[in-house]
Amino acid sequence: MGGEKQSQEDLQMFAEKYEKVLADDPSSVAFIFLAQVLYKQGKVDKAINVLVNGLRYNKKSVTGRFLLGKIYYDRWMIEQARREFRT
Repeated sequence: MGGEKQSQEDLQMFAEKYEKVLADDPSSVAFIFLAQVLYKQGKVDKAINVLVNGLRYNKKSVTGRFLLGKIYYDRWMIEQARREFRT
């Protein structure tokens, strides 16, 4: 159990770090890392919002689009996933 708690603490630390980076520079690719951390924390809706906002600045981010498509697919949002995978 100790490892689980530490892991969650680490994830929270990383989330805060990436949020600060994005507050200073909304066009940073840190949105991808923040979304991954949020997804691992089970904050799926927040991860989607971060990706959608980040992709406004980084429209050609293959990694961002793939991650968003994967999250949509995992939530059975198949049409949205297809759209991201095709973009």
